[in-house]
Amino acid sequence: MSINEDKPLQAASMIKPFLAQAYFFRHREDSGKYPYDDRIRAKLEAMIRHSDNHASNFFINRVGADRPAPERPREVERVLKRYAGGIFRQTSIVEFIPGNGRTYLNQASAHDYSRFLYAMSEDRLPFVKEIEHYMGLPNRDRIQDGADAVPGSVDLYHKSGSTAHVCGDMGVVVARDAKGDRHRYTFVGIIQKDSRARDYGGWMRARGDVIREVSGLVYHFMRERHGLVG
Repeated sequence: MSINEDKPLQAASMIKPFLAQAYFFRHREDSGKYPYDDRIRAKLEAMIRHSDNHASNFFINRVGADRPAPERPREVERVLKRYAGGIFRQTSIVEFIPGNGRTYLNQASAHDYSRFLYAMSEDRLPFVKEIEHYMGLPNRDRIQDGADAVPGSVDLYHKSGSTAHVCGDMGVVVARDAKGDRHRYTFVGIIQKDSRARDYGGWMRARGDVIREVSGLVYHFMRERHGLVG
């Protein structure tokens, strides 16, 4: 089921796994120039697990290092589309993450996230299982946390994002049936408003609860279809 899945929307922090994927494309090009060492691992965890904006800009600068600074975000987009244009169709990366965290210009569609998550599940991109590792580290989410219908026994690999205009989360849910067999499905929930929310905290809570409710409905459907436990 999908609604407006091909409409580009503000990406907020949900763009960060895409930045990681662009870096891994560079790593595949030249592992000496773009290493995957302890420093990079720490930066990836900071960016994806803790949504650290300085780490995000670090990767934009590294991926676009051969370009003048203002062109580096666009270079990240070019790298993604050069190697996986069929996935990142409505992705637009045009800005660094500002110091205040108010990133409004980078965009992607729900379909882009869904295609990326499916490729991650199928291991169809270089080092994408490494990205899945960071997305699976414990942190707060809007797909399972507070979604009463989604049991704590599921595994979740996700990245959330929010600004005063958008509230979202995208991830892969891995649940089990009575035989212990694993069933994966992707979930992408994004709510965007044209005007800036005056009460940012209230906006996040209310829209986050809507995403949790829809996530619960999806899990209920999958449970009935595949005999999931919980």
